[in-house]
Amino acid sequence: SVDVPAPDYGTGPREMAWIADTYINLLSDNDPNAFACVTGKPAHYGGIQGRFDATGLGVFFGIREMCNSECLMAKYGISTGLKNKKIIIQGFGTVGYWAAHYLVKAGAIVVAISELKSGVYCRDGIDLEKLKRHMMENDSLAGYPGATKEYHGSDVRKILELDCDILIPAAFQQVINRDN
Repeated sequence: SVDVPAPDYGTGPREMAWIADTYINLLSDNDPNAFACVTGKPAHYGGIQGRFDATGLGVFFGIREMCNSECLMAKYGISTGLKNKKIIIQGFGTVGYWAAHYLVKAGAIVVAISELKSGVYCRDGIDLEKLKRHMMENDSLAGYPGATKEYHGSDVRKILELDCDILIPAAFQQVINRDN
């Protein structure tokens, strides 16, 4: 099999287009399949519509199906459905944002979100669009006006230990361990 690079932390459609362009110009030898050297390209550069939110949407579908399973929810003593489920998301990049977006649309309440250096807890739920705007303007979740509590530095990991119905690790690996 052949590895096909995909966007990850710190990269997006623009960077994937750069990689594809470099590959095509240096190595493709007019190969008609050269654009397939990477995924996650912009649609106008050989990518596909919906790719940007696809992983977060997949997280949503998985959680939705789990929450609709009477057998599973009974096992954990949780009511079925997403309505009013308290969600915590570790990671506010593409996957975390889009998972949160679709979960909120389905009636869940995102009460905490973290990123590498900061995190916020909002007892009554987070306004995702306001938080996204705040993150884009400040490059941090710190200082978000709707926060009930903020987390900084190494304390950011404490968000994983807050009370919730569903915890979504949507950023760095190995964040859930025996210590938390």
